[in-house]
Amino acid sequence: MKRHLAASMILVGLAAAQPALSADLPRRAAPAPYVPMMAAYNWTGFYIGGNLGYGWGDVSHDVTGIGRTQVFSPAGALLFDSGPVGGSGFSNKANIDGFVGGGQLGWNWQTSNWVWGIETDLQATGQKGDHSGTVLVPGLAIPGAAPLPAQALFLAGQPQLNWFGTLRGRVGILPTDRWLLYVTGGLAYGDLESSIGPVSISKTKAGWVVGAGVEAALWDRWTWKVEYLYMDLGGFDTSGIAAGVTLPGPGAGQTTRRSFAGNGSTEFTNNILRVGLNYRF
Repeated sequence: MKRHLAASMILVGLAAAQPALSADLPRRAAPAPYVPMMAAYNWTGFYIGGNLGYGWGDVSHDVTGIGRTQVFSPAGALLFDSGPVGGSGFSNKANIDGFVGGGQLGWNWQTSNWVWGIETDLQATGQKGDHSGTVLVPGLAIPGAAPLPAQALFLAGQPQLNWFGTLRGRVGILPTDRWLLYVTGGLAYGDLESSIGPVSISKTKAGWVVGAGVEAALWDRWTWKVEYLYMDLGGFDTSGIAAGVTLPGPGAGQTTRRSFAGNGSTEFTNNILRVGLNYRF
């Protein structure tokens, strides 16, 4: 009986001491919550997109030629012809401004924090402008009449860029995995149209283009960019430029024709600033 009573008292004492002993034991820390890591953005692959921007360019014109003076009778017979006699042309420059827009496609290859690639684009433009210049038919003496002074003749035109495209290499560096700073350059081509007086000519010309830009990742497959390009499409020659005026002649009923015939050259350069959106496959 005494043994049973002693055993019961020991069990009761152990049960009372168990919470205190448990409180003194070290506890295991709870595991930290799982936070998934975002994978570094990969620029390698094919992409396609569109762009919209503004272009401002310069079209330079140089016109040279010869003057001529003819006198006609009241019946239209030629009474006097000076033939080609010198003449002066002009040089001017016109601004052609307007919106540009189109599409591009390309391919990137990323190595470490460098991105190499090639891109081509095709653009429609609303770039156009106006130009004008004055040519002179030299003064001369007509037998039996008062000397004729030099005659100024006015020529005007409207140059424009109808469309253009480029094929360029690109190389860039990644300051972070989602931002790309790049330079670009290569082939440019486009359709130029220019008029000088009554003569209008359209030419598809090839030249070169250089530029730079910044591109950034928006989502997994979408990027946006801002890009500047400088383009030089060279020039072309224009023949058959003509201008003239009919005035009263030195005699009764006569008429005098003062005319200019010449050739011109046109040179074209352009600046483009545009924003674009690309989808990477």
